[in-house]
Amino acid sequence: MCDSFQMDLNTVDGDARRFIQSISGIQGKLPFKTGEIHPTDHVPVLALGEHGIEAWVMIWGFPKWDGDGVVFNVKAETTLENP
Repeated sequence: MCDSFQMDLNTVDGDARRFIQSISGIQGKLPFKTGEIHPTDHVPVLALGEHGIEAWVMIWGFPKWDGDGVVFNVKAETTLENP
């Protein structure tokens, strides 16, 4: 399982660049981390909104059921069975 990924804005172009620019335009700066990204960092995502697919900044991961850390990678087969 992967617990990090790399986001280098110098290598982004096309639709990805427009996506990042639309998020940056909201606050006039990057409201998310770049470089090496880890769970609990703010990351750019595409999500279904009122007007179709929209660009958002969200925290990577969900709070664990016991309050100790975050869940960021699960198996679809056991998602509904495990806490």
